[in-house]
Amino acid sequence: MAALDDSHGCMTDGPTWQRRFPGLPASITLHTVIGGRKNQEDRFVVCPKVVSHMDNVAFLGVFDGTVGDFASDTVKDLVVPNLRNSSPFKQLESTSDECSEQDTTNLLKRAMRLMYHRSDEELLRRCGENEKHYAASTSVTLLLYHDFICVGHLGDSRICLIYLTDENLSSFQGTPAVSTPTDEEKKNEKKDGSSVRYVVDPEFAAPNSIRSDSIPANKVDDLVEGNFVTHDHKPDHAEERGRIEACGGSVEYLHNHQNKPFIRGGDFQQRKLLGESPMQLQYSRAFGGKDLKPFGLIGDPTVNCTKRERQFLGFILASDGLWDVITADQAARIATKAWLQKGNPSEALVNAALHGSCDNITALCLFYDTIAGER
Repeated sequence: MAALDDSHGCMTDGPTWQRRFPGLPASITLHTVIGGRKNQEDRFVVCPKVVSHMDNVAFLGVFDGTVGDFASDTVKDLVVPNLRNSSPFKQLESTSDECSEQDTTNLLKRAMRLMYHRSDEELLRRCGENEKHYAASTSVTLLLYHDFICVGHLGDSRICLIYLTDENLSSFQGTPAVSTPTDEEKKNEKKDGSSVRYVVDPEFAAPNSIRSDSIPANKVDDLVEGNFVTHDHKPDHAEERGRIEACGGSVEYLHNHQNKPFIRGGDFQQRKLLGESPMQLQYSRAFGGKDLKPFGLIGDPTVNCTKRERQFLGFILASDGLWDVITADQAARIATKAWLQKGNPSEALVNAALHGSCDNITALCLFYDTIAGER
């Protein structure tokens, strides 16, 4: 079983696990494979307790490296400390009981954005020291702060929301979340939190909520839906292209990559003539990419924050190796079926994607203990 890193209280090692953590009303699973590539450039981080004295504050991230694993491997260790040390997050820690909903939302967004900027600055410094001129990484990160959900991303890794519509929620009778556990449930709940079967903590259950695992597995295709909450940063999108070209870079469609758009530095041809190997990137925002930053590549994330709603069942964070072959709805249903059947949803997703992908694939899944209720 994967263990927590003592220095940051984070999990960064795979290749596969499923866990429950004290003080977090959710189950988290991971599966990562090298696929058809020579090297594994994907990385991840799970921090189930970002604040030592607060329950229900967790952080998850997936990072897909390009030009080696230097950027993704470095960033996975930078993000959580930079989040904790940001002034907006420290303000949240000290005034959480006094903050309005709007203030909390603003502080979370500022903390997430500052985390990205400081992590990118440090990565670029290390890239310079180690002559990693083009090492870069995508990022999708999820910060759960009580009932607040804050998402940040760079590049083409994605986060998918798993949910049920109100109409679908009302179409079945679920098990009340707060109920006396049976002797069998008590027996199956292991001290280390590794049991897939869980007992709902009343502290985290909304009034009239139901157990998420009481959704009928044979009705998942009719009840469960998926929706991407991130949108890829592609070089040929109007805003991205405009910035790249204004900085002296260009957007090129490469024939040997299915005519997909890449950002190219303005010094590309000159460096080729000098015998160098300048690189191009398939996404227009990233951690790292030191020698493309002057030409329009940026590390400024898209950040969104919302309150958890009664329909939300969970999230999938994954690298593009998964999303290149599986839709949001497909992923939501594959993962939910596996979870309800006491399997590993992340492993089920990766195995489904392997039939059509040659890329590294990493999937993190989080399923809430409860759904519905009065939030």
